[in-house]
Amino acid sequence: MSLTAGQRLGPYEILSALGAGGMGEVYRARDTKLNRDVAIKVLLPEVANDTDRLARFRREAQVLASLNHPNIAHIHGLEDANGLTALVLEFVDGEDLAQRIARGPIPVDEALPIARQIAEALEAAHDHGIIHRDLKPANIEVRADGSVKVLDFGLAKAVPQASSLKPQADESLANSPTLSIHATEAGIILGTAAYMSPEQAAGKAVDKRSDLWAFGVVLLEMLTGRQVFKGETVSHLIAAVLKDEPDWTTLPVDTPAAIRRLLRRCLEKDRTLRLPDAAVARLEIDDAMKPARGDDGIAPSRMRPWAAVASFVAGGLVIGGAVWVLALSSSATPPVDAVRFAIHDTDEVIVSRVQGDMALSPDGRMLTFVGFGKDGPRIWVHELDSLGARALPGTEAPFGMAWSPDGRSVAFASYGRLRKVVVAGGSPEAISPPQSFAGGVGARSMAWGPDGTIFFADNRGFWRASADGATPAVLTMRSADEVHDATGFLPDGRHFLLSVTSTDPAKAGTFVSAVDGSDRHRILDFPSWAQYAMGRLIFVRERILYAQPFDVSSLQLSGAAVPLAESAAGRFSASNSGSVAYLPLDSSEQPNVSELVWMDRRGVVLGRIDQAAGATAPTLSADGRRLAMALRGDIWSFELARSVMSKVTTDNGAAPTWSPDGKRILFYRSLFTGLKDVILDTAPGSGEKAAIALVPADGNGDHAHPNDISADGRYLAYEGNDARDIWVMPLTGDRIPRPFIEGPSSETQPMFSPDGHWLAYSSDAIGGFEVYVQRFPDGGARIQVSPGGGGSARWRRDGKELFYLAPNGSLMAVPDWV
Repeated sequence: MSLTAGQRLGPYEILSALGAGGMGEVYRARDTKLNRDVAIKVLLPEVANDTDRLARFRREAQVLASLNHPNIAHIHGLEDANGLTALVLEFVDGEDLAQRIARGPIPVDEALPIARQIAEALEAAHDHGIIHRDLKPANIEVRADGSVKVLDFGLAKAVPQASSLKPQADESLANSPTLSIHATEAGIILGTAAYMSPEQAAGKAVDKRSDLWAFGVVLLEMLTGRQVFKGETVSHLIAAVLKDEPDWTTLPVDTPAAIRRLLRRCLEKDRTLRLPDAAVARLEIDDAMKPARGDDGIAPSRMRPWAAVASFVAGGLVIGGAVWVLALSSSATPPVDAVRFAIHDTDEVIVSRVQGDMALSPDGRMLTFVGFGKDGPRIWVHELDSLGARALPGTEAPFGMAWSPDGRSVAFASYGRLRKVVVAGGSPEAISPPQSFAGGVGARSMAWGPDGTIFFADNRGFWRASADGATPAVLTMRSADEVHDATGFLPDGRHFLLSVTSTDPAKAGTFVSAVDGSDRHRILDFPSWAQYAMGRLIFVRERILYAQPFDVSSLQLSGAAVPLAESAAGRFSASNSGSVAYLPLDSSEQPNVSELVWMDRRGVVLGRIDQAAGATAPTLSADGRRLAMALRGDIWSFELARSVMSKVTTDNGAAPTWSPDGKRILFYRSLFTGLKDVILDTAPGSGEKAAIALVPADGNGDHAHPNDISADGRYLAYEGNDARDIWVMPLTGDRIPRPFIEGPSSETQPMFSPDGHWLAYSSDAIGGFEVYVQRFPDGGARIQVSPGGGGSARWRRDGKELFYLAPNGSLMAVPDWV
């Protein structure tokens, strides 16, 4: 029966109807004893007249009444009067979140405080063993002062069968009442269709992670103003929940990276990979709400630290940061942190975030990593029980890294050869013939097995070599649709872990492979930098570092994956002793190394390109309308106005640069048929054209990396001779390259000034790399611009300012460089 204004239910006088839901009708009423307004929810007869169901409901209401949290609407009591059973609830005078979202997207700075309060409410309820099961915008009230109240905690348990709760034809499916849609062998589906977790939709048992899914849907709808999962009927909605992925491109450009990551983790369909706890959501939101660090003032000297430039900047270009090391427990139970500490930058060495190469010794007592010191990039050794690190002599320009099984030596790649060096002291020894792989391009991954086998991958393919010095043999050539990486050996020495990235989902994944190639089977259905340690497989998925029990006899995973660390980069290293070293992402000290962002001069993020996660070497066209970048081994073009990405190459590419008219992209590629590297010429967005060797081999074209074309289109500046000299080639006339700077030092990254009269570049002529400017084309004296190290110089479009990256990752601006 419906109640009308003036009717009484015990001591409560009905004032007005508020609405109806899956459990009954809701009214605003006056508590005549305590002189306060309350909400009265009159239970449906299907609940009130079922003795067992009502008894269970009463018990649950008593538990819910014990909750005392400012963001949870309280239960005042349970009233039986006039043949009706009703819940007496706190009356919240505000607007429900569904009404607010209906008006459009909620700005990030307004949405995050609301989301934080919702997370706090979930955290408090989950701590009491209470699961909401029906979190949705209509169950969240926002008062005028911004405070939030979450309604209907845990009440979905008492919902009757679907036959009595079918939504009316004119009812919104997105806000349909709590549903019991159909029975299955696993149980009954409970929840609101548009906000149900996949396990709810499949009729499986739910836990607090189901609430975290609904929280993610609510937050995404707050930020976008759009329904995440849509369907004409409840069945279509359930199908969308089970199969469809949210449209991440609808997120506002100013959505913090921490919130993007939080949303992806909340909306992970596999709940074993979903965000485990509301407290984690709260902490992520806290991080995102912290004010940006930086100094808006101008330094008294002419050198000005600058947080960002008003153009796209790749975080992957920034060097410096920290390596975190944690230790696993030795028990058979899921791993826990026993030790956690960081190896930070020092005045002597900057931890490289460019290559990300690092490796723990088998005993876990030493960490080698690529670091930038006064002599440029080297391999450094940090003993974990000491405070400092030391450089290994002779390890210039290292790529890839792997410890020998006995823990005495480290293998690495440098200038087209595999080398090894004894860590205790000594000179590196070449273990492959000159230019035996990749024409000077460094290794991407490397693993050293007990029998001396070394697997490594580079830009040409996947190789097998020997620590004894045999010529490497290619096992698979890199192609546009498949890339192989060896990430580690198993204890038996007869099997190794192989990551396969492929455009074909049937081929992609993480595999255990026999060293002799006799057997290979998939253990993860996604590619990951996986390693074995203390009975567990360590791997990264969605920037989360996990450990999962792994049986080396059956070569199979078992049990559940347990998160070890949040915001981890894809590369890490695990030792036999259980120590794990990894690079963190999104810390307060370092920007995210895997996204492209648009910033203003104060460092405020104005936009992001989500499609370009992991891109490097971004460069804007002269008209500022398009962005070229290297991504997943190829060159891509991005139209800023339409947010459309298109692949330029189909078979390997790096170091893109635009022609002045914006009609061509020149880039570098290592051909699979030989060691000669070429620069290709292609129209952006049209797909790769035939290879055009713009730089002949006798003009140091064997290792030519294009850097810049003069504004008048007459000259190409590029790095030649293993990136040690700068060459210039006329693009008209005789097209004969000539060296602009050559000698014993390394010169890299040449960039023409807008008027074409100057060339900026980096050189290690006085030790560490510094930024210099020199007249073009006649040369003359070089002018040092950076006083304390720098690289990646870029000109302002009017030529009146020069920007570069300092060794600590800061972007510097030099307004008066001459």
